[in-house]
Amino acid sequence: MEYIQCTHCGKRYAVNEQIRAAEGQFTTCKSCDEKFLIAIHSGEKNKAKDDEQVVSTGSWDPSLTMPEENAGRTDDVSVEDYLGDAEDDAEEVLAILQAKRKKQRLMYAGGGVLVVLLGVGIWFWLHASGEQAAVTPSTRPAQQKAQLSPRELDMRNDACRHAAALQWLLDSKAMTGQYDGKAFVRLIKSSEKQSDEVRKHCKNPEILRELIAAATRQKQPDWLKDDIAIVTNHR
Repeated sequence: MEYIQCTHCGKRYAVNEQIRAAEGQFTTCKSCDEKFLIAIHSGEKNKAKDDEQVVSTGSWDPSLTMPEENAGRTDDVSVEDYLGDAEDDAEEVLAILQAKRKKQRLMYAGGGVLVVLLGVGIWFWLHASGEQAAVTPSTRPAQQKAQLSPRELDMRNDACRHAAALQWLLDSKAMTGQYDGKAFVRLIKSSEKQSDEVRKHCKNPEILRELIAAATRQKQPDWLKDDIAIVTNHR
């Protein structure tokens, strides 16, 4: 006697024309409501015993219990993946299905582990980025200072500005004042001595030339105006 068997609960059903026409598709077991592949088996080996376990299907049309998403097709699995020859028993089919489900569960578990690892990696990355952002403000002034030009460093250096202001005053007097020979020599010596102070405190190698040029034009450099006024008032 030919029959089909649910691969979940083992329930067997006799084959009728509707079942034979639906072979290779999925249907739903009336006993356990699980989907299984319609594969026709033969009970000729132990006919008397098999006949006792087969449930009569009458006019049952398996297409009425086929899930809509599976009606008329075999999902992504061909019938040959489940069936061998006509004498394959239900236990072999069930083992194949269980192995496939086990493989799917392992794939889902592996995907879950990857998601968790990815989340942990992102958390550590964000945490490390936050710590780096907290350290950056404290080191930024030193970095900015290292990037300043010699001229900008001189503008921020009180000692350099004071020395440059005195140099400008001496150069300005030498260029515009009326002195006798001895007085002029003393002024030049004072200017040379002050030039050593400018070189000592200032970083811009062109600063002495710029100060002489400004003094010749009788123009105070903008960045020295306040210091020149202070030096002039204290002389």
